[in-house]
Amino acid sequence: RLTKTGYLVGTPHYMSPEQIREQEITLKSDIYSLGVIIYEMLTGCLPFNSDNVIDLLLAHLENSAKSMRDLAPNVPIGVDEAILRALSKDPSKRQVSARELYQEVYSSIRGEISGVTSEHLRHRTTPSTGMHLQQNARSTLSKAKRANLMVYDTLTGLYNNVFMNLRLDNEIVESRASGDRTAILLFGIDGFKNINQRHGFVVGDLVLKEVGIWLEQTLEEKAVVGRYRGDEFIAIFSKTEGKTAMQQGQEVLELMKQETLKVEGTNSQIQVNCSVGVAQFPGDGENATELVEQAYLGMRQAKTQGVKIYWLKQVQTLTSLTASYSFDNFVGRKAELEKLEREFDRILTSQGRTVCIIGDTG
Repeated sequence: RLTKTGYLVGTPHYMSPEQIREQEITLKSDIYSLGVIIYEMLTGCLPFNSDNVIDLLLAHLENSAKSMRDLAPNVPIGVDEAILRALSKDPSKRQVSARELYQEVYSSIRGEISGVTSEHLRHRTTPSTGMHLQQNARSTLSKAKRANLMVYDTLTGLYNNVFMNLRLDNEIVESRASGDRTAILLFGIDGFKNINQRHGFVVGDLVLKEVGIWLEQTLEEKAVVGRYRGDEFIAIFSKTEGKTAMQQGQEVLELMKQETLKVEGTNSQIQVNCSVGVAQFPGDGENATELVEQAYLGMRQAKTQGVKIYWLKQVQTLTSLTASYSFDNFVGRKAELEKLEREFDRILTSQGRTVCIIGDTG
């Protein structure tokens, strides 16, 4: 289908809302167009169609796409949801890349084969006061079924480290293309080993679940949150500088101080704290592995120094600046200053002259 003379650049049936509005076009605009193509392939129909171009463009801007299952009932639920997400009017709600769209579609198809539907989508409400540990699982799926979902952690229901690494690599690719920053926070639960030893591994698992859920809800619409390793959680901030993510992390830690975990059926109350490492692209690494490693080193420093949140690169920069602009380094060594003072007193002061001294030492 060719673009006709006098038309907007692009084929109207496949144009994203931002392209119609002549706003900035990004990779997520292509995700929208790809969603239209897949929708058409699976149903034989376009999600938005009209002989009138104006009506067609308005449909892209204002109407929600009909579920593919209304047109083709054999389409897996998860595939339907993934494509409808790709067709979101808001680019921030779409998949970040074709790879992520593929992962969602593939995991849904694999789940359908195993008898798993996509009801894994989590709809939670934040408790009015505190975080309450419940012995029953929050997910509607059993652990055995959730294990079939490639992108989700089987304990917490959050994205797993495989997915988060892919997501971070994709964010880095977008940052290289756009010049924007990408930042991450790596949260590590303080004293988690002691929690397991004192309360048992069942309670330890419940702590992981609740902290993960709480982080996801607290950072909702600000970052993508996933479980990384053991007692670690990662938050990816798209188009965000490290210092901004660091401020978000500080706010999260302040809110966490006000929360107490209560274990149902017991009198146990657990105060959970986290240490956080910060990293940013560009500056702290060239890929997801390097970026996470820098954040991990920062988190370890935060635990060691008791500062709660630590950005290794920023501290190194400040240390370097402090060394470069220290008084002794700027004006010279102490012995040289003493010699200069003696010469000044001996030769110049006695003559009552005003002197300006210039040179490498100050």
